[in-house]
Amino acid sequence: MRQIWTTSRFYNTVQRMQPLLMRIGSAVAARVRDGLDISELLNAEDLTDAIDLVDGATSLLNRWREFYIPDGTDDKVWGPFDEHALFSVTDATCQRCCELREVLNSLRHTNEVLLPELKRHYQPDRDLSSSSKLKAPILPMEYTALERAATGLKIGLENALTLSIPQSPSRKRNAPALASSGKQVDIFHPSNKSLWELAVQDYRNGLSEMMKTSKRLISG
Repeated sequence: MRQIWTTSRFYNTVQRMQPLLMRIGSAVAARVRDGLDISELLNAEDLTDAIDLVDGATSLLNRWREFYIPDGTDDKVWGPFDEHALFSVTDATCQRCCELREVLNSLRHTNEVLLPELKRHYQPDRDLSSSSKLKAPILPMEYTALERAATGLKIGLENALTLSIPQSPSRKRNAPALASSGKQVDIFHPSNKSLWELAVQDYRNGLSEMMKTSKRLISG
């Protein structure tokens, strides 16, 4: 892009180059959106692969962010450009990717670390002396309840992002009104920002409660 700026007889002013850069940024964000299916990611058999896919999208967005450094040496070569105009779309998309990765990473930890550890503790034929952390046995019903809670967190997040699911009164007050169509919400669209943030916050709150319960059961 710098070569175009220095060699082109047309794209050599801010007024002409900035709209081009904005279109490229929008195309980068659109490519990321098209490549990430939220439902497929949440229900992936291998969550590590899902996380890697999101990491790749985040890396792409970050590389685009780094091509122009305002108030630095770049201003002496080309520009100056409006940073908000260039990066507002890609920055918002990157933020959604980071939050999505947070959710996927917690799901992986729950499935691969937390639940197996709890299950090991409640097995009736285990050697109690081999688990120094365990002070009291975990009942099967307690493990089942936590297992259902973990599944419920993921389903709750999916439901919050599906237009056919009724919204809670608090959500209706704070989120945009959505028609009931059975379609999944586009979490990257600016109009759905509040809905996504509320869904993620609900997930975080539920996860925090589940972790507290798990810690209490393990420590006795």
